[in-house]
Amino acid sequence: LDKLKAAGLIEVEGVGSLFDPNLHQAITREESTEPEDTVIEEFRKGYKIGDRLIRAAMVKVAMPVSEFPAEEAAAAAEETAEEKA
Repeated sequence: LDKLKAAGLIEVEGVGSLFDPNLHQAITREESTEPEDTVIEEFRKGYKIGDRLIRAAMVKVAMPVSEFPAEEAAAAAEETAEEKA
């Protein structure tokens, strides 16, 4: 790892940064009070050398808190499924 760092290896920005599909791989989203599309958890670090991405960071991304309580959202999903059937 030290030789790679000497060659210019740097970590991709993680928690607290704005999600960038060129640098991050979003594996899940979660309701949060953080601004939308903010990285709120990092599962695997990402790396790049200069402008070249070596490995994308695997992250969880914030989404706005739902206006509906969870029970209402589940009921709405059931109604939608019944309408399609």
